Amino acid sequence: MDLSIRSITPPELSDFLDHVEAAFGHRAQAERVEELRHIVACDRALVAETDDGIVGTAAVYPFRLSVPGGELPAGGVTMVGVLPSHRRRGVLRSLMTHQLASDLPGAGEPLAVLWASEGSIYGRFGYGLAAFALRMSALRHRVRFLSDPPNGFTARLVDTDGALGPLSQVYDRVRARTPGFPARDRSWLRYHTLSERGEDGSGDPLFRVVIERDGNPAAYALYRMHAKWDDAGPAWKLDVHEAVADGPEAERALWGYLFGVDLVIELSSYHLAPEPPLVHMVTDVRHLRLGLDHGLWLRVVDLPRALSGRAYARAGELVMRVHDDLLPANDGTWVLRAADGDASCERTGAAPEIEWGIAELGACYLGGIGPRALAAAGRVHELAPGAVERAEALLRWPVTAWCPEVF
Repeated sequence: MDLSIRSITPPELSDFLDHVEAAFGHRAQAERVEELRHIVACDRALVAETDDGIVGTAAVYPFRLSVPGGELPAGGVTMVGVLPSHRRRGVLRSLMTHQLASDLPGAGEPLAVLWASEGSIYGRFGYGLAAFALRMSALRHRVRFLSDPPNGFTARLVDTDGALGPLSQVYDRVRARTPGFPARDRSWLRYHTLSERGEDGSGDPLFRVVIERDGNPAAYALYRMHAKWDDAGPAWKLDVHEAVADGPEAERALWGYLFGVDLVIELSSYHLAPEPPLVHMVTDVRHLRLGLDHGLWLRVVDLPRALSGRAYARAGELVMRVHDDLLPANDGTWVLRAADGDASCERTGAAPEIEWGIAELGACYLGGIGPRALAAAGRVHELAPGAVERAEALLRWPVTAWCPEVF
């Protein structure tokens, strides 16, 4: 099968999105296509073509991603799909290889990140699971808080225009200290984060609540309510799409609001922070009915730039053998040095102390997952005594990585 990969032109965006949705068993909605024109860069949207036409798609949103101690450019990989008629023919591998070897380096992005529709797909392309998420399905009447909501906070429902400023203020403050947050401009907020149509396609309206103290935004949530009646009366379900708070009191005020919405029987969320303060605010955590899920996947594209571009929890040095079958420039033995707030990473002829794949390095890159856990799973190999513990102390970060938004 002759296959070619190319980027699209702006007039082709609608056709591109039709093929994206077809790979997932949907049809592109005209209103959503028009919204995406504001945030999709056509030169970063790829199609795989054969004599049959377009058979696969992949795109990148250019991000600034928060990493330990700062931020770096990162490609937010999205809209990856292959038509059911052309699966198992190397289409996905061709798209992923082109993205990693050409598109991302050409844009100067040392990192790639994505949310995976199927977690089994992307490990073979060097992506590692770098941040977990929690699912919640809580019956409202069973959840009790340990304390009353703090005084001085007020809740205000706002429309899209009214949300842009307050959401940005809270998000940017939390983003500055939390690895895994992509930067968001106003176009992204308006046409993605705050889109009425959204990712779930439910058609239910998006509510935007801002929690304020003394007129200043301290937290916010985006949620939808799904109406339902049963024999006992109202049985609404409230789906929390995003909930971000700047500080413990704002966190308590935010969840007090959400669990206080009338008509609601059940509250759910599919990507809470992996270590949410909420679990320590209730009398019985079992009533939140939490489940661990995969969150943000990360791929190191430019190894020395990525490792020298983040901060480290302590000073130290580590010699590591890294295997990368797709990007030979990353493959080899490297020495990572961190001291006095600076870091460097360069090739070395020294004997390696640990050995791992590029996916394992990606999993540990944001500092929320450590080499010790991967070594216990047989995915990191210690070649010198104590090397795994030194890597753990070096790479882990005190704030757990989290990405609050699916893209």
